[in-house]
Amino acid sequence: MAEVCPKVQVIDGIPVSIDYDVETFRPALNYKPRPDDIFLSVYPKSGSTWAEVILYTLMNDGEAFNNNMAEYFARTPYLEQIGKRGINNMHRPCVIKTHLPFNRIPYCEKAKYVCVVRNPKDVCVSFYYFILKLTGGEPDKASFDAFFEAFINGNVYFGDYFEHLRSTWQQKDDVNVFLTSYEEMKRDLRSVIRRLAQFLAIELNSNLLERIVTYPSFDYMKERYGRAYSAQARVALANESPTALWPINKSSLQNCEFSLIRKGVVGSWSLTMSKAQSQRLDKIFVEKTAGMHGLDKLFLPP
Repeated sequence: MAEVCPKVQVIDGIPVSIDYDVETFRPALNYKPRPDDIFLSVYPKSGSTWAEVILYTLMNDGEAFNNNMAEYFARTPYLEQIGKRGINNMHRPCVIKTHLPFNRIPYCEKAKYVCVVRNPKDVCVSFYYFILKLTGGEPDKASFDAFFEAFINGNVYFGDYFEHLRSTWQQKDDVNVFLTSYEEMKRDLRSVIRRLAQFLAIELNSNLLERIVTYPSFDYMKERYGRAYSAQARVALANESPTALWPINKSSLQNCEFSLIRKGVVGSWSLTMSKAQSQRLDKIFVEKTAGMHGLDKLFLPP
């Protein structure tokens, strides 16, 4: 495991930070989904927060996430960190977010699964900066080179990007699976929202659509999301009790000390990744995605 992914443990074959509690993580893997469950399946740094806000707003009649952050927390639980108690205490309707590979997500044919994928170059670079924020490190060529090697070999939190991608792609035609990409959302967010509303059987009028477009916008989230999330995390940490919605610990608070929203653009990988690394990743992409016809269209830039 690369040094820039410190404190790693492997739980049931899944590499995660040592800050994850085994007794919470394992029951989450064995959760028995309800027919009305909606899962958000996204590999780390592929647009999970953005998609989560879109789903929350869509499922809660255009409610802005920062109007009631406690309720936002209660309706956007993170499967790997909440465990059995957290799952039982979720407020519904909710979206259960997860970074697990699709074939490890608790499955029910009547539940619904929203999947978001992203170009691996942007994922790699965004993941790198996220890890630096967690560890307090400073960007430099040596540390990125180390992270790049870890990424292309699957030695990062939640494992191999391409295994995640293939696992999702294999289910894309299931009637209870909705697949989009970060790039598609950047190209035509309104179209994605319309299809998503149809998938979830939610009536979408023009006023609701405009609210959904506004609250997950980069400017709105950059200004408000990190601050609101951090404030609510502090409240939850201070008030933790046996009746709390989900377990929360000091690492959860640490993760809220910085903005979860960085640049929100497509193609910024080129500012960090070298030409040689880009070409290596291109070659790996072709090899690892053989037979996944149409995938390249999802990654078209805006």
